[in-house]
Amino acid sequence: MMKLGSILLIALALFGLLGDTYGGESSSQFCPKDLTLPGKCPIGSSGIPCLGEFTIRFGPKALPRDCTCTDLPGFNRKCTCQVLC
Repeated sequence: MMKLGSILLIALALFGLLGDTYGGESSSQFCPKDLTLPGKCPIGSSGIPCLGEFTIRFGPKALPRDCTCTDLPGFNRKCTCQVLC
């Protein structure tokens, strides 16, 4: 079961990076969505942890992509991803 979850996160990460560049439905509308989470952004992660958080909270049908992580004051971070509207 753990392998399936890992494969799903990898597939979503690749889709998030590549989007519909090499196929897919380009007519889909994506909107920005933010999450404020505890903790700091992992160094050098380039939004990959945010992709996982969005997938867990909104499900794979949200198709999160173009995720970024920004440190906030205190011990918080803001994850922003484009999700299916």
